[in-house]
Amino acid sequence: MNQISNFVSVFVARRRWLKKPLRPILPKKAYYKMKNGLNFYFDPRDLKGPSYQFSYNLERGFENFERESKEELLSRIPENGVFFDIGANIGMYSLFIAHQRKDISLFCFEPERTVFECLKSSFDHLNRTNICLFNYAVGSSHQRKKRAALINIDELYSQGKILSPDAIKINVEGYELAVLESMSELIQKEKPVMLIECNNEDLSAKDEFWNYIYCNLSIDYQVKVPGEEKLMTIDQLPDYAKFKLDECEMLTNYLFIPMASLI
Repeated sequence: MNQISNFVSVFVARRRWLKKPLRPILPKKAYYKMKNGLNFYFDPRDLKGPSYQFSYNLERGFENFERESKEELLSRIPENGVFFDIGANIGMYSLFIAHQRKDISLFCFEPERTVFECLKSSFDHLNRTNICLFNYAVGSSHQRKKRAALINIDELYSQGKILSPDAIKINVEGYELAVLESMSELIQKEKPVMLIECNNEDLSAKDEFWNYIYCNLSIDYQVKVPGEEKLMTIDQLPDYAKFKLDECEMLTNYLFIPMASLI
């Protein structure tokens, strides 16, 4: 990678007003060497996603990105546990967890090629053997974009190609139902902790996704928002989502906690 181009990407094109005119000449991938020794790769052309949020604040952006969600999820993964990052993007969750806990095995799923290459480059520098990366979308063909290569979690699990997860993060921009349906057998059997970014407008309207989790998860799970103490049943979610909408919060991370771990 050209060092001048990387310098411009990291230290010059940090703000959106500078990114826009520079975007045609910026590379698809740049990296910043953090104090913890990690070479963190990101897409310097991004104007709103995780790459932009990292670019804007660099190391502080990495540490503070959804910090309460990351830390609470991490606290619920046992020693030598297994974490699935579905919709891993550039690794704001999985690289944070990998750096904090070397004992945790990671399985990361990201369909978008550019951000996957950033994710892969960051992990290549860790030289770890307990990390598996998949350049695939998770779901079923009738619910996913045709251009995305698909992978089914239940099939991988039944074939012994992945381990049983203790915790799962799902951030898939509207395809949550497809993801859950693709691993329904695994969830029923293993009951992992799940952090799912949900659309509050859809939840408050009791859409198809809410109906699915109500029918399939209500008996075994309760829900909370990271950083808050209150536990909710799934049938209380629509009212809470409406409350969040009234506060102008469209997207919220909800932590689905198995009942057995609350006893």
